[in-house]
Amino acid sequence: MDERDREEQLLERCAKVGLGTASRASPSSPMEANAFRVASMILRSKFPNEADRLLVASQNYFDINPDELVETAEALRRNWVPGLPRFRDFLSVKFTQGTR
Repeated sequence: MDERDREEQLLERCAKVGLGTASRASPSSPMEANAFRVASMILRSKFPNEADRLLVASQNYFDINPDELVETAEALRRNWVPGLPRFRDFLSVKFTQGTR
């Protein structure tokens, strides 16, 4: 799986959890948990309900695995999330399409 495939997979997971359509809302890795947390922060003003779902999922993960929480800058450095504008824009499109 290449970088674009991983990015698309992450975007799909974030979108499904945010929209409440995921069969499993809990993150499966530190990467997903941190991505959910970052997504919740950058989308809160435009998509508050979706952001809340992502935040709750990430908080549940970090309650059990507190040492796996990293700062946003570290998640970016590790390539766990795409650049913030790109991440926000792609998820905004997915949330808008999902609410039609």
